[in-house]
Amino acid sequence: MLREMQSQPADLAAALVDLRTQVTGLDLGRPQKVVLTGSGDSGFAAMAVEYAFTQALGRPVWALPSASAARYGQGRIDGLTVVISVSGEVRRTIEAAMAARNAGGRVVALTAGAASSLAKLADAVLLMPEPISRSTPHTRDYTMTLLALLALLERLSGTPIPELDAWPEQIGDLLPASLAWADRLAEAFASVDEPVWFLGMGPERGTAAYGALKFWEAGGSAAWWDDLEEFGHGSQLAARPGQLAVLFASGPAWGRAHEMRDGLERMGLSPAVVGDRAPEDSQCLALPEIRAELSPLLTSIPTQALAHAFATRRGIEVELPMGGNSLGDLYDEVHRDWMRRSALEPIPRE
Repeated sequence: MLREMQSQPADLAAALVDLRTQVTGLDLGRPQKVVLTGSGDSGFAAMAVEYAFTQALGRPVWALPSASAARYGQGRIDGLTVVISVSGEVRRTIEAAMAARNAGGRVVALTAGAASSLAKLADAVLLMPEPISRSTPHTRDYTMTLLALLALLERLSGTPIPELDAWPEQIGDLLPASLAWADRLAEAFASVDEPVWFLGMGPERGTAAYGALKFWEAGGSAAWWDDLEEFGHGSQLAARPGQLAVLFASGPAWGRAHEMRDGLERMGLSPAVVGDRAPEDSQCLALPEIRAELSPLLTSIPTQALAHAFATRRGIEVELPMGGNSLGDLYDEVHRDWMRRSALEPIPRE
């Protein structure tokens, strides 16, 4: 997992050149609406860039889980549907591509599987580099998906995103600081058998969901995620004193996160703020300033570091299903049945 994280600066820099070359050859037209869809990391990457697409295009954009796009996407998937799957073999994402085609829309596949089922269904394909590993919590695959989505956005909007050029070097600088920050938190909290909370609003909802997923993938470690604001409307009742809460707080989220930090401390939780105005505190991590719609480019890195640090402190073998738990092989088999072997339901034409 650490090797994959450390590969990101060089691999993303090389991939950016290739992806920009690929997108110039894509026939995308001028879609009046866009759906971004995938499952797991791919779906959370779509959530993370939905606001960036909306800001740049000025047209309706939806980030939908793949099953929702496939079975409840009527009226939206007849535009441009961007289907995301590293393997290209996730069944519900294939269904979403089928539904979009049946609705008369155009389909662009973002995948590393050049010969995959998803690629064969698509009108156009944007190829990402093949994964380094699929047996550890996915890190480089997630940032590569963000990169591919934003390279596609450059093509759709006709406007360069200069932050992409600076991003690989920023990761190179940010990763050591993130690993040190994450290790401090893991030293304080990894021995506590309590879930970690990940809270974010706007584009950081995607990062919060991604953060919880990395913990789940790391041996089934307990974690929760929620919208930062909606946490205060119900899920805070599931929180308990002594738990760690990671708040993503860049741009417009900062004021509300600062308010909620005080309340979390009163509840007995330990808030750790990650953002461009994070307090000077050993539990908090200050990030470089970046446009609000692009903040997940930076917040994804300390999120990866935190999952790695907690797994390391807990002695979890992240390459084994559920960290080697006796249920790991069974759960992994069921997961593969659901994701790769389940039936494709026929999607009626609209």
